Amino acid sequence: MNVTGSQEQLIRLAEGVRELYLALADRFAETEQLRALWHDLARGEAEQATGLRRLAPAVAVSGGPDDPVLAEVLLRHLASLAERVRRDRLSPEGALALAFGVECSLAERLAAVVEQSGAPAAWLDPFRAAGREHRQKLRDAAALRGVFLPPDE
Repeated sequence: MNVTGSQEQLIRLAEGVRELYLALADRFAETEQLRALWHDLARGEAEQATGLRRLAPAVAVSGGPDDPVLAEVLLRHLASLAERVRRDRLSPEGALALAFGVECSLAERLAAVVEQSGAPAAWLDPFRAAGREHRQKLRDAAALRGVFLPPDE
């Protein structure tokens, strides 16, 4: 278990979330504001994956959450969500809440990588900042629709 394995899992998760956001963009293509939001978030996930690929950890440390089984479960879940978005009815408010939940789960995963791997906390700071930005964009879009999404702790 090492930072590199965790890094690869985070890349794959970012790519899975990107696919979910692209499915949401397709689903809400006729609502300009939502379509733009989903494309913006998808672009952000692609940038995060690219940034993670560029990271070259100075050391590989043991104990990181390099759990291929969990990663596969999360990826299958993201793919299932994207498929359901394409197939089933979903309100804009439901889509925003769904995306917010996904972003919060990713934030927890990033925190686990740092905490359990022993990597320097600054290693993932840019990605944490991007996640906070995504959650704020989702909060702002939800507020326009009268939906409250909780603040970061």
